[in-house]
Amino acid sequence: MAPSDYPPESRAKLETELLRKLREAEKKYKIAAAKFKEIKQRYKDLSDSGSDGRVALERAAQIELEALENFKNILKQFSDLILRGIKPP
Repeated sequence: MAPSDYPPESRAKLETELLRKLREAEKKYKIAAAKFKEIKQRYKDLSDSGSDGRVALERAAQIELEALENFKNILKQFSDLILRGIKPP
């Protein structure tokens, strides 16, 4: 559907909702990245921290990756709507 095919109110609502989701996803990513950095700093020397340190670091890295993927997906949806008029799934 071309951008001009959307009623302006409908498209504006979609843009607003996607922008809200994008900001929330960005916030969650930044929190996850900061937590990963904190845990990485805490367990700098994994040989001394044992398996608990490795598990904590792997889990924090996974959470950060998932948050980044979510942010990227929402950014793509927002970009597709703004630039191409493609409605998100």
